[in-house]
Amino acid sequence: MVLLPRVSLFVFCYQQADFIGQAVTAALAQDYSNLQIIISDDASSDDTYRLVESIAAQYCGPHQLTLNRNVQNLGIGRHFIHIMDNLADG
Repeated sequence: MVLLPRVSLFVFCYQQADFIGQAVTAALAQDYSNLQIIISDDASSDDTYRLVESIAAQYCGPHQLTLNRNVQNLGIGRHFIHIMDNLADG
């Protein structure tokens, strides 16, 4: 059996309660077999992270799923660096 290279897919979110469900559902539907999916919220004050948690709680697929919620808003650049330095392994 040939193992495909590990790939990390990031779903960044901030104040996206109206759209995050579709984004997370699409990420979880990927068919690449060695996939880490990181869903990271940048301290949203709306329902974004609650929705992410709800969808993740129901997921029973093959991908490694990692959830992150920043304590404070980092902005897109520092948010990306935080994920690369601390969460991604693909």
